[in-house]
Amino acid sequence: MNSPCHIAAIILLALAIHPAAAHGFGAAGANDLEVDKVKTGAAGANGLVGENITNGGDNDNLKKNGAPGSDNDILKKNGAAGSDNDNIKKKGTAGGDKPGYKGVGAFNSFKGFGVRFDFEERDSEQFSSVILFADVVGVAAGNDAAPGVRLQYSRNRVLKTYEPGNSICRFYVGPGAGFGWVTDAKTSRYGLFVSANCTVGWRWEFPAKHLLLDLSLTGDVGMHVRREDDSLKLALYKRGIYCCTLPQLSFIYRF
Repeated sequence: MNSPCHIAAIILLALAIHPAAAHGFGAAGANDLEVDKVKTGAAGANGLVGENITNGGDNDNLKKNGAPGSDNDILKKNGAAGSDNDNIKKKGTAGGDKPGYKGVGAFNSFKGFGVRFDFEERDSEQFSSVILFADVVGVAAGNDAAPGVRLQYSRNRVLKTYEPGNSICRFYVGPGAGFGWVTDAKTSRYGLFVSANCTVGWRWEFPAKHLLLDLSLTGDVGMHVRREDDSLKLALYKRGIYCCTLPQLSFIYRF
């Protein structure tokens, strides 16, 4: 049997050893917890940093791919944004070449009265005019009993355009031709005349855009063929020159 001394020594030895063991186990547990926390925190932090880096990389990739902020550049390069107006202007649907129009109106002059037809080109720089009117110069002078009939054509080109206010003024000039059944100066005999002519004029386009006012002068140089003394006589058509200063006023509706 163990003696009481031996038993007391064992108890003291156990008490001496137990706190150190307890302390060792506690330190190890704390260290493990701290290491786990550090690892977990580091992993979490690294994960968050990695996610942020990934997101940053995605943003860079998106920027490189043109998703945020570069769409306008890509669209501009492709002509979808900002270049449509230029394309439209080039094609002439807005601000550029305008479609041509047709016009009809009344022709008024000391030469006579009639109807006028205009045909404008797409660029608005050229237009053709056809005028059919009754020649009343001889009737107004008291030399003729009835008016003659004249057809006048001109191919006009706009030389200058002005835009006062909401209106548009165009100065134009153009060659043409004319013929008809009329009398001439110092004779009351009717005959056929054929001439080359030149027209100079102004036209005003009103804000309504469908109404035109045209003021022009036309001079004719041609020949007049008539019967005199049972024979045909060929003579210079004098009224084409004499009447070149008579103004011609036309009111035109275009469509």
